[in-house]
Amino acid sequence: MTVTDFLKDIRQTGNKAFEAEMQNTVNIWSNEACRGYCIAAMKAAGFTREQISKAVEELPAAFEDISVDDAAKIRNA
Repeated sequence: MTVTDFLKDIRQTGNKAFEAEMQNTVNIWSNEACRGYCIAAMKAAGFTREQISKAVEELPAAFEDISVDDAAKIRNA
């Protein structure tokens, strides 16, 4: 389940207090923070500006299409 799917599910159940709490929690670990970590790691690894740009362009699709569990599986593969 993606974060987007999770929030849609919460909205459908009508639990607004939980939705607000989750949105506050999600803001702590934002996609923008993740993007910054990726850029920092790629710079440290010596990637070119073009390589970094190409990878960063793909991040929004990954955030939207890959669940947290699947991301962990990819990381551990």
